[in-house]
Formats: sequence, structure tokens, C-alpha cells
Amino acid sequence: MLAALFLAQYVIVSAIRHKDPRYFMPALPILAVLSAWWMLGCLPRRARLPVVACVLVCGVLQLEAISWGSPLPREVVVGGVQVWKEHGYGSHEGLGERWPLDEMVAVARRHAPEAAPDRPAVIALFANADCLHYEALNAAAKRARLPVRTEFVGEIDQRRRADYSLWSAMAKDFILMKTGWLGPDYSLGPLPEALERLGGVAAPRLPMHDFVQRWHLPDGSQASLYQRRAAPAPPVRFGDVAVLERAEFVRDASGPRLLAWWRHVDEQHLDGVLVFVHLLREDGSFVAPYSFSLRQGDGTTDLGGGTAIAYPIPLPADLPSGRYRLALGLWRPAVDERRIPASTVGDSVAVGEAFEVP
Repeated sequence: MLAALFLAQYVIVSAIRHKDPRYFMPALPILAVLSAWWMLGCLPRRARLPVVACVLVCGVLQLEAISWGSPLPREVVVGGVQVWKEHGYGSHEGLGERWPLDEMVAVARRHAPEAAPDRPAVIALFANADCLHYEALNAAAKRARLPVRTEFVGEIDQRRRADYSLWSAMAKDFILMKTGWLGPDYSLGPLPEALERLGGVAAPRLPMHDFVQRWHLPDGSQASLYQRRAAPAPPVRFGDVAVLERAEFVRDASGPRLLAWWRHVDEQHLDGVLVFVHLLREDGSFVAPYSFSLRQGDGTTDLGGGTAIAYPIPLPADLPSGRYRLALGLWRPAVDERRIPASTVGDSVAVGEAFEVP
């Protein structure tokens, strides 16, 4: 009877799409006490062992059903109810959840090339309630032998405030956030207001992280990965000509562009000075050159950090897929055709992070 109770409650709870067996975990100690009292006081001696075995088997099945980080290599089905499925996905079919964990971890690893075993990239999981356990992402990283680990920093629901958890997540390398799904027991709660206070919007746009990739989940929600912006590099002095405050490569409706924030040092040294930009492969090999007037790019853009000169970077039509980066420098072709060194070790400075060409 007790074994039937364990199995029946799991089947019933698994059939409810917005619940899972963990809601019954507080009842397990009570059931254990009751079963011990019943078996010792009411059962014949020879019947106690089979009953204890049945209870243990049902308990193990329950624990496996909620242990999303366990790397079980097969499907486990009990009574027609799937209690585990492991194919590189974190799965709880009762919630309609299927997260491509291995792909998410690999994408994070590609965007964190400096990650190492002693300094792994940290993904802050920010999702509504129990849709994904952070240990499942850690298990995916372990399978792929990638230096990535996950921390669960907050829930998005009506019972907790989201703003504190958002602040806690801001220092992490990545934020993995689930949005767009409103079940009967979950909502985005105070998240839109919290993001608005932090300078973002409910879309969401995070104030210290840039969007990387979005995955559409079967229940109609979205899982979005955001990467923390790198700290701006210190200004680079190009001789007596100008100082480059910062530069970054963007792709938007206007096409690929290099945005450069310049501080002119001496106007008399600007005559005849051009900006050269080299498109490089990730290994540093040369792909294509570009040249612009330092003072006259393709318009200006204000991204909240001052006015930037925008230089159009038309990528070659036959450019193979892969990762590329840009390097920027200055030169005077009419005088000596020699580039003005950006530093004591070279004639150019790398711009931003490497970017992907599909």
C-alpha cells in the first residue's frame, strides 16, 4: 500500500504540467517514520523485507526524477511515465521544459576564450522557479570538459524580489535568463520594474551585459544568454596626433561598422593622417584592409559614452564562416607612408572582441 502511494503521487504530480515531484519532498520524512512504525509493528517478520525493498525502489526513482544533474545515459520509464531522459538536455516533461544545455555551455565557452580550469566562466542562472537546476548546466560543462560553472542567483516569481538577485548576477560572466512564459503559478513578477530601475527594459536588456544568443523552448518561452561587457581598455596614444578612448565593432541596420571615440591632442598634427583598419582572422593573419580620414567617418553615433565616429566596414562577400577581429592604427601616406605606432610594441591596437561571421 505504501509503495502504491509513492508511485501514485508521482504519476499524478507528473501529469500536472506546472508541478513536479519535488513538491512532495517535505512529506518524505513523515512517510519514512510512518512506514518504519507500520513495518515494525504491524507486518509479519517475513513480509517486512519485501515492503522495505519496494519503498526504497520507489524512493530512488523519485530522487532520480529530481536529480537533473545526474549523467544517466538512458531513458527511464516507469508505468508509462518518463522519469528521466538524458540526451544533452535538461528535461522535465511535466513542465514542458527542454533546454539544450550542451549547446548553451559551448556558446558560453566560445564567448569566454580566456576561461581556464582555474578560472572558469561563471553563468548566473536567472529563471522562474524550478524550470532548470543549475547542476544540469554544470553536468553539461563537465561532459564537454569546458571550464564553465553555473550559479543559481535568483527566481522570477511573485514570492521573491528580483532586483536584489539581478544585482547579484551583474558581476557574473554570463546571465542565462528565461522569459516569456507565464504559467498558473509563475510570473515575471517584479522583473520588468527591476530592469527598468537598473536602466534596462523588460525585453530584457541588461545594463551591464550584451545579448549573445536566444533559444526558443517548447512551452513558448525563451532562454536568453547575455555576456558581461569587458572593461574598457585604457586610452591609446598615437604619438602626438590623437588618443583613442575606446573602439568597438557593431552590426546593426546600418551594416558592419567600427565605432571609434577619439580625443584630439594637437590639431596641427592631424593633417594628412588616415585611420587604417585591418580585418584579421582570429589567429592574427591578414584578410582585408580599410582606410578612412580620421576626422570624417560615415557619420557619428552616440551610444551613451560620448560621440563616436562610425567607419563602415564592408565585409567581403566571399568571407568564409569563422571568427574575426579588427586592428586599428594611424598613418601619413603623403609624408612617409609609415604608420604611427599605437604603442612601443606595434603599429595598431586590437578593437573589441572577436566576432562571428556565419
